[in-house]
Order: sequence, then C-alpha cells, then structure tokens
Amino acid sequence: MTPFRGHSSRTRSSAPRAAALLVLALAAACGGRRSVNTSSQPEETVERTLPQADVWVLEAGGTPPNDTTLTLIAGHARVVVLRNGAPDLATFAVLTFPDSALKAPAGTPVELTVRVRPGVYGVDVDCGAETAGARIIFKYARHFEAPTAAVKKYGSEAAFERELAIGRLGDDGSILLLATRRPNEDNLSAMLKGNGSYVVAGPH
Repeated sequence: MTPFRGHSSRTRSSAPRAAALLVLALAAACGGRRSVNTSSQPEETVERTLPQADVWVLEAGGTPPNDTTLTLIAGHARVVVLRNGAPDLATFAVLTFPDSALKAPAGTPVELTVRVRPGVYGVDVDCGAETAGARIIFKYARHFEAPTAAVKKYGSEAAFERELAIGRLGDDGSILLLATRRPNEDNLSAMLKGNGSYVVAGPH
C-alpha cells in the first residue's frame, strides 16, 4: 500500500514536550482539560467520510514499532501490542480480538500482519479471516506530533487533539472517520472495519 503521510510537523525537543504535558496535567487538576468519560457506555464520535486532503494525520516521533506477522486462533481471544523501538518501548497501538472476532471455524489458524505506516500514527491491517468485534487502540502520549498547520488553525495542540478520530483510508481518496471512543487520556479506540489502513486524524 502507498504510505499516506501527514503534513510537516514542528521539530520539538523532549523538554518542551515534558513542559507541555506538565501544563496539561495541571490544567486537568483544575478542570481545564476535558475529563475522561468513565461511564459504562463510552461516548463516541459521529462516523463520517471526508476527502483525505481535508484531514491532518497525527504524526509520530520516536522509533516506530516493527511490522509484525503472527497467527491468531479462531475461538480464542488475543491482544496484540505494538511498541515503539528502544529505548522507551512506549505502547503505540493495541489490537484486541475477542474469542468470537474471527469468522472462521473454532481452532482455525489465521494469519495477521500489521504494518506501521511511516511517520504517522497509522497501521495497515491484513487479516486472513473476516472479523467482527475487533478493536484498535492508538496510544499517543509519548510521541504526539501535531502538524504545524493544525496547531495554527486550532490554536493549540490540545484543541487539535480534541478533534482527533481513527480513520480508515479508502482507495478512492476518502477517509472514513470511524465512531471513536476515548477510553483514557491520550488513547483513541475504534472498531476494525476489515482489512485496510487505519490512521489517527483530525479535520481541517
């Protein structure tokens, strides 16, 4: 698949990022940042389709995770964790497959390949069986890189972050922004809708 890259981002050192995280933490303590929904029914964004040219893709710093191929067993739950490379080994994305997720006879081995898209929070998912109920979670606390143009429009990284959703790239140049939950700070979660390319993005 052709890589779908985000727009150029600012170069930031770890010190300003750490300072920004401290400010956000203090704001949260004072009620300045949105609170995480802790109800049994997490809030979800509204699903919608936009041209790929009308979104900014969240860029990723740090050492990207390696691509991975593994075998799932139909009828068995599985959690697949992708971590950034050394030295921090931060969690980049998690794919969860409940025991009923694979539409194949129980006990059937199913190959899953996950390829990380370069420079952005995104992966290409290729599963050897149809899925239903599988989810993907992107975790961006450590290597969040907002495109400069997005920060300029929204006024801050925090404002841009509030508009983020997980999108599935279409072959026709569109992006389907999926119904996306925010289970925790710096986490986004959405249902997998078959094989394809999934990215974290916000509208222009």
